[in-house]
Amino acid sequence: MRDPAAKEENMADSRNDVDAGEDNGTGVGSGKDATGLAFWQKVVAIIGLLMVLVIVIALLVGGGHTPPVQHGAG
Repeated sequence: MRDPAAKEENMADSRNDVDAGEDNGTGVGSGKDATGLAFWQKVVAIIGLLMVLVIVIALLVGGGHTPPVQHGAG
């Protein structure tokens, strides 16, 4: 019979080979492209950058989003 510990070790080694990214650099089969980022990571990064850009533009322009000043009647 085979040693169960050896089988687990072999399975761990095969997982490490996949996780180590020993492919040709294109990320084929890993959901990543040549930059090393997955599609969802790119989408999240683009949305985050757009949000930061909108906030910076809003701060530079001003926009006048302050509470109105209330004056007394007399």
